[in-house]
Amino acid sequence: IDLIPPVAEPETAVVRINLLDVAAHGAKIPLHAFPSHLCAALSRHLPAVISLCKKQKRRLILTADHGLSWTAGTLSHGRGGVFENVVPRVEWEW
Repeated sequence: IDLIPPVAEPETAVVRINLLDVAAHGAKIPLHAFPSHLCAALSRHLPAVISLCKKQKRRLILTADHGLSWTAGTLSHGRGGVFENVVPRVEWEW
């Protein structure tokens, strides 16, 4: 919460959470464990961000910079192309 700057309309604030991505690329967590780590981080931090945005009547969008790609028997890290799965987007507006 302390990292989210105050924003006046029509400005936009972007908060990036990339420690999980860095950990996956650094082989600190396996790709198959990524969803559970992301769920834990969002469960821990997202309620406070939602509360702040609701109080300030700020729209909140949760998304990712890319999707995931299915290749021959594997799940790869967003290589694009026709096999790229959807990029998630969740939006709250009060």
